[in-house]
Parts: sequence; C-alpha cells; structure tokens
Amino acid sequence: MALLEQYQVLWGRQERKEFAVELVPVVLPLALLYGFTPEGQVPPLWLASGLWLLATALVAVLAVRRLHDIGRSGWYALLLLVPGLSALMLLALLVLPGLPCVTRHGATNRLQATG
Repeated sequence: MALLEQYQVLWGRQERKEFAVELVPVVLPLALLYGFTPEGQVPPLWLASGLWLLATALVAVLAVRRLHDIGRSGWYALLLLVPGLSALMLLALLVLPGLPCVTRHGATNRLQATG
C-alpha cells in the first residue's frame, strides 16, 4: 500500500509484522516529543493533544485490520479508548497469530501471494 493510504483503509486484513511496521511511524513522533521535552516540563498542550488524537485515530485504523486478521470485529478497536486496556490490546494484537484461512474480510497476504 502507498505510504498514507495504509492508514485510510478499514477493510481487509493485516498480519502481525505489517501491523508492527506500520505502528512505528505513528508512535515514534509521540515518543520523540516526550523524550526531548526537558525534565519537569510538559510539551505545548496543543501539540501534545493534536499528536495524541492523530495517533489514536491512526492506531485505531491499523487495529481494525489487525482485528480482522484474528477473526474479530473491528468494533473492538473502541477498546483502545479505555486507559490501561489500550496497551494490553496493542500487545495482544502484536502477539496473536492471524487466522490461516480466508475470512469474511478476505485472505491473508500469504494466501494471496501463493494464489
């Protein structure tokens, strides 16, 4: 998929490796913002809030496709809005294997590649 197009598509499936690779550019700006903020200070509220909202929306899109790959409804991505539960959910999405068969959301990338 094209660079920004991958964050716009809610249908289809996404394997673990693809999910992890696409998660990095979403999380990295937030990590850099807080990592380079001097100790005892906070980044500007507008910048931190804007990046957080953007990151949450993009992670939700990625999570929907990953949930499809493990055979779950994309609506479970709403759990990302629950503090504390979101980190556990992201960890689960990174660890759980996808279903090897064709689901209502399509075939895995491996099945599509083999024909």
